[in-house]
Amino acid sequence: MKTLCPLLLCLLFSMPLNADAPVVLVTIKPLAWLVQALAPAGTNVQTLIPDGRSPHDYPLRPADVVRIQNSALLVWVGPGLEPWLDQIADRLPPARQLALLPYSFHEHKHADDSKGVDPHIWLDPVALREQSTLLAQTLVNMYPASANEINQRLTQFQHNMTALDKEIAAQFSPLSQTGFVVYHDGYQRIVQRYHLNQRAAVWHHESIPAGARERAGLLALLNSGEVACLFYEPEHGRDAVNSWLGSAASKVKMVELDPLGENVPAGVNAYMQFMRDLTGKMAACLQSNQPQSPTP
Repeated sequence: MKTLCPLLLCLLFSMPLNADAPVVLVTIKPLAWLVQALAPAGTNVQTLIPDGRSPHDYPLRPADVVRIQNSALLVWVGPGLEPWLDQIADRLPPARQLALLPYSFHEHKHADDSKGVDPHIWLDPVALREQSTLLAQTLVNMYPASANEINQRLTQFQHNMTALDKEIAAQFSPLSQTGFVVYHDGYQRIVQRYHLNQRAAVWHHESIPAGARERAGLLALLNSGEVACLFYEPEHGRDAVNSWLGSAASKVKMVELDPLGENVPAGVNAYMQFMRDLTGKMAACLQSNQPQSPTP
């Protein structure tokens, strides 16, 4: 049962929409690239969450609620990534919001008794290819006069995703046995799609680091010579990673990855550039730091 909206949200959602050019509002930059690849040229695509902020626990401001209400379409990943947006999106008309994963992690977990679905869907070009048809249809409903252009863009995007998937798969194929550790466990889409050997994660959840026993095992793993690389993200910082891992951090190569692509310029091909940069950094580290097999 849905709770009644707080007074502030109710008041904001009663405001009339702006009469300006329609805005497609997305939560994170990778979704902006997806929309820009499919939407008619000149579509006003805006990003809700500023650079440097995590989509997992973003503190929504009243001004953000106004932007959501004034948008023609809200595109978000879903409650598994942005739980703070769930109730607000639910109060929008169905035609004005699209979640790529319209269920929560826990709902899916109970539905199939699996480990759930990693919400970082933008790290999987095959998953984006599969979801692009629904987004394109939503955009056609918004811009019926541009249906041909949108469908042409959809065909090209899906072709690009198929080619990108094959490219990344070939890049990772000889590296599938090389072990690595991640600081934030947000790469399962890549790991599972390309059969990589992630051995452990420091943070399994944004606010829950590994416990004392798990940390001891992790440090032993890093000291064992079985791990080539440790991947971390800008929001944590190298100093924080070094502090948490101590001397064990010196046993592996540490590489910073940016899964939100904060420095990637916008454009139709931005997503392909982003994925090539991200997976290229991972592959380069795994390739150049493969642990040596012990001498018999």
